[in-house]
Amino acid sequence: MLHRIWLGFFLVAFISSLVQWLWVGDAEVFQRLVSSLALSGRVAAAGDGECLSALLVATSATRATSFR
Repeated sequence: MLHRIWLGFFLVAFISSLVQWLWVGDAEVFQRLVSSLALSGRVAAAGDGECLSALLVATSATRATSFR
């Protein structure tokens, strides 16, 4: 059951990204989607003490690239 919930999350994210790309014209939406997935993977792989610092560093790096 849990795998269906996660699959639903990924499908909703992909469909909303597709809508943003086609109707809004945001061509960088897929880059942000992939970097967010990589961020969640890094945070999940980090230990308890490193989890918050990995999240803060990756979030600040993502924000810096999205303002260019």
